[in-house]
Amino acid sequence: MSATRRSSAEPEDLMRDFRGGGLMRFAILALVVHAIVIVATSIPWLRETFMGSATAGMTDEQKLEAAVREATSSLQAIAKEHGVSPQDLGSRFGGNSKAATASSKQPAEKPPAPANASAPPA
Repeated sequence: MSATRRSSAEPEDLMRDFRGGGLMRFAILALVVHAIVIVATSIPWLRETFMGSATAGMTDEQKLEAAVREATSSLQAIAKEHGVSPQDLGSRFGGNSKAATASSKQPAEKPPAPANASAPPA
């Protein structure tokens, strides 16, 4: 009978791991987990900072040209996706900007005069 009693789990045996270590063990575990998460999520920034970026040896003009090429390729991909030419993207998705500029260039029409404009106010 004593053999069966030793093999069964007693409440005191189950709680032994949670007693005595307390707050210090939990604090150390939390700090280690946070440090691992912060370092793991910072790898792209650390790589760019310490190894340099791809544009480190470029002049400002070369950086600008690279950015324009990247933007142009992105616009071409978007235009191809929507089945329009890249030049029509502004008018198609920009709130009809051609119509807005055309209407702003036309002279404003004079509002019609009120019907009783010649009569003095009462």
